[in-house]
Amino acid sequence: MYMSLLVIIVTGAVSAIVTQKFVPSLTTPAKGSLTPAEFFRNYRAAFQHRTFRAFCAGFLLQGIGLGMSEALTVLFATYFWKFSSSQVALFPLSYPVVAVLAKLLVGPITRRFDKKPILLFALLTAVLVNQIPIILALIGWYPTATTPRLIISLIAYAIGAMMTVLAAVATISMLADIADQHELAEGVRHEGLFYAARTFFQKATGGFGNLLGGFVLDAIGLVPNTPPSEVPDKTITWLGIAGGPISGSITLLAIVAYAMYDLDEEKHRLLKEELMLKREQWRVASASRNSLGSRNSYRTIENKQMLGEAKV
Repeated sequence: MYMSLLVIIVTGAVSAIVTQKFVPSLTTPAKGSLTPAEFFRNYRAAFQHRTFRAFCAGFLLQGIGLGMSEALTVLFATYFWKFSSSQVALFPLSYPVVAVLAKLLVGPITRRFDKKPILLFALLTAVLVNQIPIILALIGWYPTATTPRLIISLIAYAIGAMMTVLAAVATISMLADIADQHELAEGVRHEGLFYAARTFFQKATGGFGNLLGGFVLDAIGLVPNTPPSEVPDKTITWLGIAGGPISGSITLLAIVAYAMYDLDEEKHRLLKEELMLKREQWRVASASRNSLGSRNSYRTIENKQMLGEAKV
């Protein structure tokens, strides 16, 4: 536990130090407090745009599918693939290697391709590498020996995890583009609202997906901690269907929703150019108002002084 806490502290500190150089280039947030009415008005305005609606629908479905998959992961490995506890432990142990590989891939890929194609490719690849082995096992076209199953499953897990990281990077970048679109339409930037909504949806849909996984276990009659040899083949088959085609179908629906996101790289470039012009206009207008306010204040003081002299 203490080692995990140390890792969190160190990685957080390193992240803060490395990203410190980007602070001067960040957009200045809107001043003043945000009332509840303004809060909901901003979200209502954001939902007027197809990009935000498509993003929310895709993110919700993706979170539900991922949450359901996470709820079934250990039971799936134990009962469907029939891995031992030591073999199941290999999956989380391999994640640091997967994270490093994903880090090496993210930079070149995001510089070469647009966000939406990256997201669609990553999710579709993750679905295919996870679903194909399950479907082949359900129809009896998969190796029955444990070692080949374990090797294939570890490879599929590694590819799926890398694609999940790539998809996460793409969604965060897409959300920044949506914040630009909202700022251009509303004249004020509330980037924090969108990232807060993303975090809320991520937690809520993940929890709902886990709850859905629990309902699945109850529906198929699988009781955790039951010895694998005592679980009927019919129950294992239904577990495979739930963790395979059903879970995968939810992610496919997320891909369909994300496909309706229409803010591509060219549109965002034009949007940014227009936004930069608008920001300059807003800056000049704000400076003019401040200058006028200063002159009025000076005149008020001058008038008071003249009135005082007249009284004397």
